[in-house]
Amino acid sequence: MANPNSPFGFRPIARTGGGPWSINQYGKPATDTNYAIFMNDPVMKAAASVADPTGVGSAAPGIASFSSGTPGTTLWVGVSLNWGAISTATVHYVADEPDLITMAQVDDTTSISVASHVGKNANCLAGAGSATTKQSAYTINHSTIAAGSGTDRDVRVLALSSLQPNVAGGYAILECLCIKHFYANVTVGV
Repeated sequence: MANPNSPFGFRPIARTGGGPWSINQYGKPATDTNYAIFMNDPVMKAAASVADPTGVGSAAPGIASFSSGTPGTTLWVGVSLNWGAISTATVHYVADEPDLITMAQVDDTTSISVASHVGKNANCLAGAGSATTKQSAYTINHSTIAAGSGTDRDVRVLALSSLQPNVAGGYAILECLCIKHFYANVTVGV
């Protein structure tokens, strides 16, 4: 049975040490006129903070869509768990642990195998999120899965997801770990 082509972004599933991940509040400033942020989009740090919508609390640190950055170079802050419209100040709940494990679909019919792809590094590939479901369309870029130091890669492939139906092959769903995280001082390598 072939896997369906149904990208859903980078969905948080666990931490490398087990246990729950934390969720922190960030803000997308209204001055961000480049991209909306969809649910399960990776996000990066933005210079501008966003005022607390209640007017009582402290300003939230700023984030922007990972699409504004450069794959393999830009550092993740985490994964947004909600949607925010373009050019609109929005509060986002972000799973921002440096050891967060996510699952994401590979972008192509290329035959993904455990023996050939697990343990290697890859880049994220932006896709047009759904305006209807507010769901991300980010995937793992199949053409960047490679061994080596990975200094120009975003994530490390950890496993073929046990989510069903999911089989090795085209459009496989993989579990991965961000290796370019804003809050981690990580030495990248395989």
